[in-house]
Amino acid sequence: MGFWRSIGKIIAGKPMDEGVSVSDKLYASGSEGVKSDEESPSKVTFIDSNGNKIVPEVSFKHFKSHIDGSQVKTWAWAVNDSPFELELVKTELLGHHQDIHRRLRPQESHEVMVYAGPTITNDHDHHAHLYYKIYENSDNFLAEYAVEFNRESNGTFTLEQFHRTYQPRDV
Repeated sequence: MGFWRSIGKIIAGKPMDEGVSVSDKLYASGSEGVKSDEESPSKVTFIDSNGNKIVPEVSFKHFKSHIDGSQVKTWAWAVNDSPFELELVKTELLGHHQDIHRRLRPQESHEVMVYAGPTITNDHDHHAHLYYKIYENSDNFLAEYAVEFNRESNGTFTLEQFHRTYQPRDV
């Protein structure tokens, strides 16, 4: 009966919902109103129960360096310690950056190149940066690490370990 009444109003050129304003529809107190961005399912999954943004974590282990004359390349296993799929974008250390562009599912790990450059002759610079993002929403983060070096028998240094120094932050 309601359907035919609505069709009759349309044919007669009368409004279908008399007495209900557009703002009443949009901001209804019930669950039928339009949800804001904060309530959408894609945003809720990136916020904890206290309403704080969940910052994903990445750790590195099992470093391997290969010295070839005056050049060295170092690989490490990157571990996604977060509940989100991440894309590791690049590392920066010792004045060089290494593009990675590797996606990791939650709790997944993969071997990535973290450094390719000249042989390391001193251990003065202990800062490493990892740029990464949550794949689903492209939210970018920067993690800072303290670099632990290993002194080789020939007097050069290789990368031994990364220790996270600060909570990763939005960039």
